[in-house]
Amino acid sequence: GRGSAPPLWLEGRWLELGMTASYWLFVDLFRDYFAFAPEEEERARGERLVAALQALVERGDLTEERLEEIGPLLGNMLSLRFGTAWDERLKNASPEQIKHQTFMAIRDLIVILARQQPVILVCEDLHWADSLSLDVISLLMETLTLAPLLLLCVYRPEREHKCWHLSSIASRKCADRYTELA
Repeated sequence: GRGSAPPLWLEGRWLELGMTASYWLFVDLFRDYFAFAPEEEERARGERLVAALQALVERGDLTEERLEEIGPLLGNMLSLRFGTAWDERLKNASPEQIKHQTFMAIRDLIVILARQQPVILVCEDLHWADSLSLDVISLLMETLTLAPLLLLCVYRPEREHKCWHLSSIASRKCADRYTELA
């Protein structure tokens, strides 16, 4: 059964200091998960994303309605084109709405994956992270009771960077599930 599935190892990292791409950690992680090839066209990547989400619907892990909501949001985050109505879906949404909904889309997808098999989410080099990625990590801390998810956050102990607050956020949001290794 599902209980014996090996863990899914998802890893996101920064390529270089000073990169400010939004959600970069999760862009990197999902590119890997959906197995995008570097030379692949945006449309081909879009089709691959749709197929992967559709498979979750067929397994009963995702509703059609939620697919229609999170597909365009993930596509937007991953800079994909679908050649469908999805490409226009977010054009009337405010940046604040898109941000909130993208957070929820990432969270929901990771929880769905973790319900299929335990997920180890490795967040590398968080001292270079963009603030949106850090905010999503903070949100994911609240989901640790919903599914077997291990968040492994790796960063240099630099007090001036926002990632420094992750340990205090963790001690507040998931104290009984949090360990700090210096």
